[in-house]
Formats: sequence, structure tokens, C-alpha cells
Amino acid sequence: MSDNRATVTKIYEAPRGKGGGNQVAVEFVLAARVPTGNHYRDEELHLWTFNEHGQVTRLRHYTDTAKHIAAAIPARAARI
Repeated sequence: MSDNRATVTKIYEAPRGKGGGNQVAVEFVLAARVPTGNHYRDEELHLWTFNEHGQVTRLRHYTDTAKHIAAAIPARAARI
């Protein structure tokens, strides 16, 4: 059984109309155990941009990188 999971909490779609309607934001909670054995939980956001054909042209990922870095440090090294 895996300790890793992501749960979507909200989806926001830009209003359709003049100059808009080509972006969707997805807010989610990510809980993961990394190879160091450490565990972290983070609220993250993906901002998807689409072209006129509905194809993804851009993905921006917003996260707390400090949490990811701290989780990546092995417990022994973190105590030094």
C-alpha cells in the first residue's frame, strides 16, 4: 500500500468570453513519502492553459518547495 496520494479540492475555470476561457486552475492536496522515508503534505495548484483546439499549451505548478527540499534530506543529515 502506498503512502502517496493527491486529492483534488477545487477546480476553477476562467469565464468564457472576450480574452478568457482558456485557463483552468486545479487546487489539490498532495501527501507523499519520499525515498528518504520522510513524509510531507502540501497544498498545491496547477494552472493549465489551452489553445483554441483544446490542447494544453502551458502548465504552471505552484508548490511549497521548502517542504519538498526538507523531505528530501535524509533524517540523519537533517540532524547535523
